[in-house]
This record gives sequence, C-alpha cells and structure tokens, in this order.
Amino acid sequence: MPPGGANNSLKPCLRAVQGFIGITDVQFIYAHSLNAGNPAGPSAIAESPTILSRLAQAA
Repeated sequence: MPPGGANNSLKPCLRAVQGFIGITDVQFIYAHSLNAGNPAGPSAIAESPTILSRLAQAA
C-alpha cells in the first residue's frame, strides 16, 4: 500500500489537476522519511537514479 493509504488526498487531487491539462500517465514517487531513521533510506536513495532514469526512458 502506498504511503498514506486510503487517507492520501494529495494523489487524487494531483491526478485531477494534471488530467485537466492533458497529463494522464502519471507515476508517483514516494521519497519522504528517508532521513528519519528509516533503515531502507540509504538503499532507496542509492537506487533512485536508476529508477528515475528507467521512468524517464519509458516516457
């Protein structure tokens, strides 16, 4: 389940605004709490350039 789960009100709002201007293929990248003692933080930060490059090439 993505961060915020059913309480995530930002994602639908962003989809609506972007859809209004014609952007329909949207990928959300959750990058919060990576410096707050999260044990997965360092590996997530290290992997992010690869993941972002893959998303950019797919667009």
